Amino acid sequence: AIDVIADFMQNSLFDENELGRERSVVLQEIGQARDTPDDVVFDNFQAIAFPEQPLGRPVLGRPEVVGQMPRDAIVGFHGRHYHGGSIVLAAAGNITHDALVALAEDHLSDVPAGTAQALPVAQYGGGESREARELEQVHFVIGFRGAPVGSEEYYALSVLSNLFGGGMSSRLFQEIRERRGLVYSIDTFLSAFSDEGVFGIYAGTGPDLIEEFVPALCDEISRLSSTLGGDEIARARTQLKANLLMGMESTGARAERAGQQMLLYDRVVSVGELVEKIENVTPETLAISAQRLLESTPCLATIGPATKMESFDAIRSRLAA
Repeated sequence: AIDVIADFMQNSLFDENELGRERSVVLQEIGQARDTPDDVVFDNFQAIAFPEQPLGRPVLGRPEVVGQMPRDAIVGFHGRHYHGGSIVLAAAGNITHDALVALAEDHLSDVPAGTAQALPVAQYGGGESREARELEQVHFVIGFRGAPVGSEEYYALSVLSNLFGGGMSSRLFQEIRERRGLVYSIDTFLSAFSDEGVFGIYAGTGPDLIEEFVPALCDEISRLSSTLGGDEIARARTQLKANLLMGMESTGARAERAGQQMLLYDRVVSVGELVEKIENVTPETLAISAQRLLESTPCLATIGPATKMESFDAIRSRLAA
């Protein structure tokens, strides 16, 4: 497997005809994604969370860019990023470290050393994006400035996200879906990067229910920092630790985690250390983190028939109350 990966990484021809076919494939993929409302609403959300920055651009790219991208630009990108300074080789399972090193020496010794390029520091923005479409549901995302991955606040927000919208026992599921019947699905998410992050909530609701849904959601968000209970915090911590440990049962997941951690921290963080950081989250740190969310300008993105949804300023006022 390493032989194959090393071959196409080092010896790709970037044939113009092959690139043309791949451009066509990617353009079809972009078109398919544009027909998927929950994909589009997250792209729009990311664009207002990090405006005019790499983190705010769609992963698949924009059609006008992909369709016109010259071969020289692709070859240049490969040269700038595919070198020893930007690559981590990670493996898990039935292999020793020395055996992996030997394989790397055999197959990757010609990879130039290089130096990883410094990326621009992300700057959280905030604002609103509404895209009107004739759909059965309004796809709704609201978010706030989060925390960089691995920071102390990141672990507090991880617990908060689980408590607030992480499954059927979470507050949002119980209040917004079970008690009020305003949505079919509602979840929180935490997107964390090396220097910034976003804490967000996604839901789908009917165009006639959006008028009731938004105030109900804002009420839950606003009271979060002052109503955190010990039992639900303990339950959220336990669930996070269980998810972490179950995720380590897959060799693929272990290899991916090791690679990501080497890129981010230049070391592999032990499961015990991660568990300890989760256990160290207290009601006080959770309350501070929850309050800090509301101090940032929210990001709001919708796609669908949201004409009955109140204005962005009205929503901000609710959250500030």
